[in-house]
Amino acid sequence: MTFILYVVLMALITFSCRYFFFASVLHYSLHSEIKRLLKFTAPTVLTAMWAPIVFISEGSLSTIDNAYFISGIITILAAILMHRTLPVIVIGLISFGVLRFFMK
Repeated sequence: MTFILYVVLMALITFSCRYFFFASVLHYSLHSEIKRLLKFTAPTVLTAMWAPIVFISEGSLSTIDNAYFISGIITILAAILMHRTLPVIVIGLISFGVLRFFMK
């Protein structure tokens, strides 16, 4: 019962924060410098998610024979060469799947 209560309370807190921020209930505007810095939020969060997976394996830095590391490099090269997101994602997933299949 307390678990459900905690989930409901977290949902209410999250909804209220977002509602007051995005709704026109409160009339305020962010400084232009803050708006510029908020554009870097998504890349920062994504980097915080993928960097430990790619660079750290079993508590230490990854070696070159790690499928995560090699497919990460392949995906980065694909992103540099191609400027469309979906093919880069597909190349990364396929390279990871093939490397995991053949490395284990």
